[in-house]
Amino acid sequence: MAVVVPTSARREQLSDWTRQELEATGHSDLADVFLLTQASPVTTPPKTFFFGPLWYPVGQQDAVSLLDVPQSDEEVSVNAPPVPAFNYDLSQPVQREFE
Repeated sequence: MAVVVPTSARREQLSDWTRQELEATGHSDLADVFLLTQASPVTTPPKTFFFGPLWYPVGQQDAVSLLDVPQSDEEVSVNAPPVPAFNYDLSQPVQREFE
């Protein structure tokens, strides 16, 4: 689970709380599933946001990358799924087109 928070203080607070809850519930082995960052997804370049060492595992002080850097030098591209079409004429019932 990747979580973005507004400040490093909030990141540390949430990290401590998550670690404590995992310990209290006997699930400390799941700590590496939680990654926290204070990096903004709006102002941080996408390549840095996903592949830079900006993410802190719960209970750890060293940042890691969210994703492994691709082995090739090719740019990483994302093909977004098509957005469903909506009827925005509010005088008519809303109809959605689904595949």
